[in-house]
Amino acid sequence: MVRKTHTDTLNDFKQIWENDITPKSKDMFMRGFKDSQTDTWNNIRAELYPATKLIMIKGINGEISDTLDYRLADKRTKDRIERGEKVPWHERGISLIAIGGDKLSRGLTLEGLSVSYYLRSARMYDTLMQMGRWFGYRSGYNDLCRIFITGELIEWYGYIALVNRELRNEFEYMEAIGSKPETFGLKVRNYPGQLAITAAGKAR
Repeated sequence: MVRKTHTDTLNDFKQIWENDITPKSKDMFMRGFKDSQTDTWNNIRAELYPATKLIMIKGINGEISDTLDYRLADKRTKDRIERGEKVPWHERGISLIAIGGDKLSRGLTLEGLSVSYYLRSARMYDTLMQMGRWFGYRSGYNDLCRIFITGELIEWYGYIALVNRELRNEFEYMEAIGSKPETFGLKVRNYPGQLAITAAGKAR
């Protein structure tokens, strides 16, 4: 077994910063995202330990009644700024890793979310669309947002985006010719595989 050292881990972070984060931030700045910024690895390295010390881990599921309190933390920060205080970055909001099942997969929005690991899948269009709603870009940090999903989910979401666009086009065409759903015959493209449009009980 090969055990990673402190230096190995730092080198991993450095590679990510120089080969992924920095080029993407530059690219997004050129595309008009003026809040995209770059910095040197030495400056980033100096802030890694203070940043990681703040991270809490929280499970979010149906058996836990406690909810995320990031809105309260944001309000406290806003109140301090309005009173004229200069609030350092490490006292703004909260740093959190949220781990969850049903609550995170069915329409819960996490404002300020910047990195997502999304592995849970479903085999119906409508359920997958519900499960994708929680990801919201963090204002001022668009270039740092990342989502990590499986190749299968990438394919499925790409296909659903195509189906959704086609259905919108049908609605627009139906309106343009003055027709109504009762007489127009709206349709949704089937996936040539294991995805279903919706549950059989809803399809009627």
